Amino acid sequence: MAIMAKPIKNYFIYISLTFLIFIIAIAFNISPYLRGPGPYPPDWRWAYLFANTIYKIWAPLIILVVIGILIKIVEELEFKTLIKNTKIIVVLFIISSFLFQISIVYFSRSGIGVLLHRIIDPNLNGYFTTSLHITNINTFLSGYSQNVLSFSMHAQGHPPGAILLYYLLNQIFSHFTLFNKFVTSIHIQHQDVNIVWSNLNTSQKSTAIFSMILIPFLSSLVLIPIYLSTKALYDIKTALRAVQLYIFIPSIVLFIPINDVFLPLFTMFSFTLLIFGLKSQKSYLVFLSGIIFSLGLFFSISILPVLLIMFLFLYLFNYKKSIAAGLVFYVAGLLVVPFILLLNAIDPLKMFLVLMSGLPKGRKYSTWIVYNIYDFYIFSGIPVLVLFFIYLCNSCKQLFKKKILRVDLLFLSFILMVVLLDVSGSVRGEAARIWIPFYSFLVIIISKFITQDLQINKKYFMFLILLQCIQIIVMQEFWVTLW
Repeated sequence: MAIMAKPIKNYFIYISLTFLIFIIAIAFNISPYLRGPGPYPPDWRWAYLFANTIYKIWAPLIILVVIGILIKIVEELEFKTLIKNTKIIVVLFIISSFLFQISIVYFSRSGIGVLLHRIIDPNLNGYFTTSLHITNINTFLSGYSQNVLSFSMHAQGHPPGAILLYYLLNQIFSHFTLFNKFVTSIHIQHQDVNIVWSNLNTSQKSTAIFSMILIPFLSSLVLIPIYLSTKALYDIKTALRAVQLYIFIPSIVLFIPINDVFLPLFTMFSFTLLIFGLKSQKSYLVFLSGIIFSLGLFFSISILPVLLIMFLFLYLFNYKKSIAAGLVFYVAGLLVVPFILLLNAIDPLKMFLVLMSGLPKGRKYSTWIVYNIYDFYIFSGIPVLVLFFIYLCNSCKQLFKKKILRVDLLFLSFILMVVLLDVSGSVRGEAARIWIPFYSFLVIIISKFITQDLQINKKYFMFLILLQCIQIIVMQEFWVTLW
């Protein structure tokens, strides 16, 4: 049931006031506790560093105007025209997302060149650096559990998928010489970056340059499964708004080109296939969904909590039909990658336990049970945070009235996943980055709330997008999420 116009107006007044207070607090660095409980080590706090880059703001503003025009056109299209041109619209938003991410990096204090720095510097990334030391894949994988905790930076706490991705790209470029003349002509002015760059061979340099484009592009491709899954669950308008909103989630934009930004490809494609499989009762889609999620776990165990959403959907979405069959096919798919690892004499369970043992030590449980939630929702955008809180309050009222069937299944699954993960204490810091695979589900939830429940119009939605974009620009200007 739609909410009356007056409460919607009040909601957006709350959003605007909260947003304004937080933006001012960021800019003037009112309290370091806005950025985290304590400096690293042992705790975590995002750095504050103001460097005036206002002269470069034209880049994100141009892209924002283009996206705004595109959103306005989409919002005003007739339903038949919308359906007919959906594929083109989604492709245009994918391109827009990619360009917006690049424009924000350009606007940053370090400029576009920082993408290269973040890939090749062993103290900022680690996956690329570790891939350079692979001489034999079988030897690398067989000794992975013994060596992983000694790897560089982020490679130290993750499965080998991302490392092998860079290794594969390097092998491709070692046989692809067309790119060589271009990369050898590049001169790096930053001294620290140049030291690393000068020690790379031509194919490794090509891999690094190509990855600067590949990672944000993969991040933008997440819009495809977001659209497909949202459309399957709700409707086309909600799906397109989810696509548009995801482009302006601060965490997605501010952490490129760290591999976390494309991990939602695995969770969302798995989720999409699961929904399609359950709705059509096609077991092979459920099986394929499990395989894709299993492949995602090969890249990062941070997506593991999303399994709770998958299993709840298997149980609740399919409760009148064959639950056991769906569960069997999905679990069978999940076991595909671990089985392949076992065939190559690699123990996936041992690898998991080793990775868990490498989690940061010395961080207080009671502190981070609060700060994880704070960090995650701050990086979702203040407008999204306020809307989520309103949705949560409305859903709690429905539960108290014993109207649980009116509470959205995805929303219930998401809440349960986040709460259980948080109280487990397994994550203590950088939730905004580590929990990136969860933002796509949050975006779908909020898009459903504003489109179907609140039924906000074009004006309010575009205002919401504008605030999200302003927050990204302000956070980029005053906070350091990646050096």
